[in-house]
Amino acid sequence: MPIEDEPRNIELLRAESARYITYDTLITESINSYKDYLGKQKEINELISIIERI
Repeated sequence: MPIEDEPRNIELLRAESARYITYDTLITESINSYKDYLGKQKEINELISIIERI
């Protein structure tokens, strides 16, 4: 897509409640989300362990 079409493309995406992100942003956000997931999973496993000991 030519750079001069960018404003039009942004408006088209906005009209559909959509957005675009770069691959770098996508990868960074995915890694951060997975780290959050792993952290929460560790907390859940610790709780399960406590409950099982009761």
